[in-house]
Amino acid sequence: METIKHNCGVAGIYSKSDVNIPERLFYPLFALQHRGQESCGIAYERNGAHVTYKDLGMVGQVLARYLGERHLAKAGIGHVRYSTQGSNTIENSQPIAIVCNKGNISLVHNGTISNSPVLRTELFGNGSIFQGTTDPELILHLIARSKQTAFPSALTDSLRRLEGAFNLIMMHDDSLVRGTTAKIIVSLLRENGAKEIHLRLSAPELRHPCYFGIDIPTRDELISANMPPDEVARHIGADSVGFLRLESLRECVSEPDNFCYACFSGQYPVEAKGWNRHGN
Repeated sequence: METIKHNCGVAGIYSKSDVNIPERLFYPLFALQHRGQESCGIAYERNGAHVTYKDLGMVGQVLARYLGERHLAKAGIGHVRYSTQGSNTIENSQPIAIVCNKGNISLVHNGTISNSPVLRTELFGNGSIFQGTTDPELILHLIARSKQTAFPSALTDSLRRLEGAFNLIMMHDDSLVRGTTAKIIVSLLRENGAKEIHLRLSAPELRHPCYFGIDIPTRDELISANMPPDEVARHIGADSVGFLRLESLRECVSEPDNFCYACFSGQYPVEAKGWNRHGN
């Protein structure tokens, strides 16, 4: 049975002077471990080249070796992975480092490119070679194949072809997803003497899957897709549960039409091409 999970975690450091980049990347990646436990890795620049180290396993297992070593650099990136696309193999671990006609490029990625099946079919048909099955490879192929010669222009050209959410996507406890965490918190409050518990969420009811970055497989996983607020309250043990209205959420931002509300409303901004999600 599929469950709701975090996506990946990414970290980046840039320094004007040389610092021990691998050691400094260890700590934010360790703090992001909850977002991915399958593999982790880092890449940093040294003498004009990119040094990459990654492996299957947790941050403490894979990257602890750098705590006793000194590797001076000015820039580096790191990644912890939970697979939304592609199996758990070293080929799918990140960062992914390449040398192409646009220079040395190392990439870490979090989120979901919803039109990745279409892009992969196109690139494969045009002769592109893939080592793994993850979205970041698609981005690197698009950059390398771009007719723009300068890297910034090639990057912009490539990103315009992507659909979905592929930046840092965070899922907080300001929304109610399955009710698992809320049920535990309510129980703890009861044990510590709370006579009444009225839960108010600063987000609307999460009723629909997200294909653009948060891995929510089906509506069966979503408590608000299957229960009205009074039943949700009884299920988690609270006296009442209330949600922010979608209209009120839109009033909180200056340009409401520039945001996606699909997981609340079921109205998706773009079609998730090539996806075959089971469930509704």
